[in-house]
This record gives sequence, structure tokens and C-alpha cells, in this order.
Amino acid sequence: MGSVIMRRKINLDPHHLRIAAAVMICTLCLLGSGGTAVLAGGLAGSVTDAATGVSLAGIDLDLFDSNFSAVTTVNPITGSDGIYQISPLPAGDYYLRVDPTAAQGYVDSYYPGVFLKSQATLITVAEFGTTIASFSLQTGTTISGTITDAATGLPIGGMDLDVFASDQSFIGSINARTDSTGAYTLGAFPAGCFFVQADPETTFYLPEFTSGGMFISTATSICVDGVTPMTTADIAMDLGGKISGILTDTISGAPVDSVDIDVFDALGAFQSYADGRSLPDGSYVVGALPPGQYFVQADPVILQGYPDTYYGDSYSMSLAVPVSITAGATTTGCDIHLMPGGSFSGTVTEAATGLPVAGLRVSLFDSSGSIISGAGANTAADGSFLVGIVPPGNYFVRAKGDSASGLAFEFYPGVALVSNATPVAAVAGSDIPGIDFTLDQGGWITGMAKDQASGLPIELCDLDVYSTQQEFIGALDAGTATDGTYVLGPVPVGDYLVKCSPPVGSPLQVQYYLLAADAQSATAISVLPPNTVPGIDFVLNSGGATPVPVPGSRTGVHLLGTYPNPFNPRTNVVFELPARQEVQLAVHDVRGRFVVSLYQGVAEAGRHEQAWNGRDAAGKNMPSGVYFVRLTGSFGQDITKLILVK
Repeated sequence: MGSVIMRRKINLDPHHLRIAAAVMICTLCLLGSGGTAVLAGGLAGSVTDAATGVSLAGIDLDLFDSNFSAVTTVNPITGSDGIYQISPLPAGDYYLRVDPTAAQGYVDSYYPGVFLKSQATLITVAEFGTTIASFSLQTGTTISGTITDAATGLPIGGMDLDVFASDQSFIGSINARTDSTGAYTLGAFPAGCFFVQADPETTFYLPEFTSGGMFISTATSICVDGVTPMTTADIAMDLGGKISGILTDTISGAPVDSVDIDVFDALGAFQSYADGRSLPDGSYVVGALPPGQYFVQADPVILQGYPDTYYGDSYSMSLAVPVSITAGATTTGCDIHLMPGGSFSGTVTEAATGLPVAGLRVSLFDSSGSIISGAGANTAADGSFLVGIVPPGNYFVRAKGDSASGLAFEFYPGVALVSNATPVAAVAGSDIPGIDFTLDQGGWITGMAKDQASGLPIELCDLDVYSTQQEFIGALDAGTATDGTYVLGPVPVGDYLVKCSPPVGSPLQVQYYLLAADAQSATAISVLPPNTVPGIDFVLNSGGATPVPVPGSRTGVHLLGTYPNPFNPRTNVVFELPARQEVQLAVHDVRGRFVVSLYQGVAEAGRHEQAWNGRDAAGKNMPSGVYFVRLTGSFGQDITKLILVK
């Protein structure tokens, strides 16, 4: 068979010629002994000095898959001509990083020439051929200093140093250890600001940033110009203490392995840096921690079959035994005995079709009707669920509604109100099966909220639903949109009261439908699924009717404060009531959007305290930021600010 040869003049610089040659070699490598092509491509390119264009030999490159897991089967290094090649390489998407040594003086670079991992771009490798990815490296500068003991001034050798970007993301490619004189050098850095932390690992020293302090949220970054070395990033480190103990099964006495250990300070703030895990013999060590008092919690996963348990063998921090630690010492004997807990399982199906409902939240409530954070779960593809693990006792189980399919929520066994639900007993070491839900279609309540004085719509009003017996229904919640409209549902068949609360900080008054100042004067709304009840509108004003106080009592409801504040991730909210009344204690974000209800129901007069663990109603951890706690009762409302810091 003849062939046709086409010729075209191409002008290539030496780098391109060398890469082209490498590509030809890679292509030939992709041919098997029989001349058949292997379903794999390759990567090739050059690494040069950005200022001079000189080829850089002996530069290491790291390859990662699309999940940023290292591809350890390859370890490319540039040759004497600055060219690297990776072939054969399975088709797919990859991240590529040039990783010079500190002695080489060049800044790490992710393709296509960025320093931070978060800015890297995926490279697509086809089934055939070679993808070109070249790098021009900038020289950088260094950060150096000395690590010493704060009490003695003596140098600390072998201390690990970690680096974080200005956005607080960890930069794993730059690290170092101090030498015998306590000195270290980190680099190379481009121009920018960075955080440097001494990480004591298994020693008694506390983690410390260069500016002083254990936490990046309060640290001061080090800024460099990419040229001039920073030589005074010294750190003086303090000694902390540790806590140790053994986890055992209460019934068998056997050690319990691989259980996460969490530590909280005396005010209930989670100490994330002191996290630990039990070993096969049940032993654990956490720390170092600053001297003081702490609470230690064993935090098993659901498959381990134990509920969260504090030292002192309690399920509540308020009943836990505090642990005192001193600098340079380990407080031993903090043993925790884990009693097997109970769980509940079942399936969720659609009443009309009998089909399973996937991805639906199933939650547990304690005997008082308060949701148990972290005990819920989502249904699997076949509609099955497993919730727990919880201590022995009575619980209520609820399947949340689904707005997409119009299915209404339901408490077991098929009722809308927790007061009508049947409690289910958790048994130690056992699962209670058959907690099944058959969900019906719900109806909808729609309307809008506007300002009486201006006639303008009100955004971010919170809509809450109650039974005609004034039982709060936490499964139904909505907020008004920018045009003041809202949609509540899916709502089970029944009669309901709807309350509209204005945004946090607004002078407008809470209002029940229809134009009522309290639940006793409200008009009930009848819902008959799958119909929509429209026109449930609210006209809010800043005057409103003033509730009549109980004779001889203080008027209003009062938030007395929160502690700790700022907090991470747990805080306690303290409030006071002048008389027995129905109240709701809820957390909202800075825009006034509902986050989670901490308490709803009737509460006695006097002082009360309720904890928030920094999670939303679905059990998801909330980000750092400003939040508001709103206490709403029959005699008014009160608001206070919280700051969550991570």
C-alpha cells in the first residue's frame, strides 16, 4: 500500500523540539509488541527558570488523581534537558505539581503555574497521545527562626513546622524540622502572607504560631515579598498536660478499640487540636492541653454500638466529671465504661405507590420532645434507615417530609404531633426493627408578609406552625423571600396556627394569623392534602397588641446571656421567664434565616439553660460567623448575639 507524505515548515524553539521528541518516544511506548495501541496516554513537558528560560534538571514532580490522592506509581523527575515524561498513563483527569527542594530555591507550582492547591487546574489525559504541561518556575524566599522553651529559653530540636496560606488552608508541600539548636528554615515562598505553626506532635508542648497563641483564628500572618528572607519568625513554646485512660465495655469488660476521643474545656468549648483515638487495648492519650479543667468524651460511630459517653460514665456534660491537668504531666486513670446503646431501624415508603423513599431524614427525639442532634440518619436507596446509638430509654421517631415529592412528615406510628406519637424503648445492645413509615401526600400553606406602614414586602420573616393545642411543629419551617412570599409544606391533614416572626433586630411585632398578637387569638387554618391554602398573609406593625402580664411578675421574656461566647462548638444559652408559658428558643444566622430550634414547648417560670452544639436542624456543623438566638414567648421576645469561631 502506498502512502502520501505531507510536509509543512514549522518553527519550534529548542524546548518545543525536545518536548516533541519526548512525545514521539511516549507515543512509541504506547505501541505493544504486535503494533497494537495500549489504551493509555501520557504527560510530558518542560520545566524552566521563569527569569532566564534555562532548563531545570533534577526537579521532582508529583501527580495526583482528581480527588487529590497521590499517584504513587509514578515519580517523574526532569532530565538534564529539563524535560519530564509520564507514560503510559491511564486516561483521566489529574493534578500535577512541581515540587523543588528547598535547596533548589524555586516555588512549588501546581499546573497551570499556581502556588495554592485550591487554584490548581485538572489536566485531562486522553486514551491516546500525550498531553503537554510545562512549567516556568519563580524563585522564592525563605522564612526562618528559632524554637525555644518559653520557661527555660533552651532550644527545642526536632520540632515540626507547618505552613498555612492566608485563607488558612494547609500547605503540605512546605515543612521542616528544627535542628539541635532549635533553628529551622522554610521555603521557598512567593510574595504573600502565611501562617507558621510549631506542631509538637507527641510532646508535652502546646501547638504555637509565630505570633503567639495556639489557634490560627487569632494568629498574625507573616508577609514576605518573595525575594527578601524573613529571619525572625521565632516561637517560644509552653508546656501543657495530657489525659489518659482506658475504654472498656461495661458488660463484658473488654477493651474498646478505635473510638474517637473528644475534649471540651470547662465552658464546653470543643478542643479540636486535642483529638485522640483508643488503641486495641482500649487505652487512649489526648493532649497536650493548657493547664486547667476539661471534660473528656468517648465519641463512637453508630456501627460501634455505643452512645457518646463522658468520663464519669454520663451521657451529659452537665453530669460529667471534670479532669484537671498540669503542665508537663499526664493525668491518668480517666477510664470510660461504655454501655452498649440501642438503635431503631425501619423503612420509609410512599403510601400511594408503595415505593421506597430515599434520602429522607429520620430523626430521634427524647422523652421531652427535643431533637437529639447527631442521632438521625438519611434513608438509603431502598428506603431503609438506622438511627441511634442512644442510651436505654424512651424516644420518638420522625420521618421528615419531602417538598420535592410532596410527602408530609410523620411521627411513628403515623401521626403529625409528637404528643400523639408512641414512644419506642431503646434496649442496650439491641436494634428495634420495624419502625416503618408510610408517608402520605401533604398540603401547602402560602401567603406573604408586608409592613403595614410602608406596604412593602418583608424579607426573611420566619414562619412557624403550631397545632390548635399550641404544640410547636418543628418539621414545618419557612422564611419569606425578597418579595415577601412564603410556602409552608408539605403539611399533614389537620388544623394549624401559623406565626410570622420579623427578621432579627426588626422593630416589627410577631403576628399570628389572622392579625393576632398571640396564639389564643389566632385563627386556625384547615389543610386538606394535596390542596394549597393560599392567602395566609401577615401585615406587621411596630405597635401591635401588648400581651397582658401575670400579676406581680416581670413583663417579657429575658435572655440572660450565653457562655462561652465566642464558642467552638458548644455554648449554653441562659434565659428567664416571668411565668409558665409556651416558648421557642431558636438560632438564626446573620441574615435572620432559621438554623435550629433549641427548645419549643411549655416552660415553667424561672431560670432555664439550653445548650447549642453549633449544628443546624439536620445535624450539619455550621461555619464560623455571627448568629442570633431568639427567645419568643407569650409575653414578648428577646434576642442575643453569638459568635462561632473555628
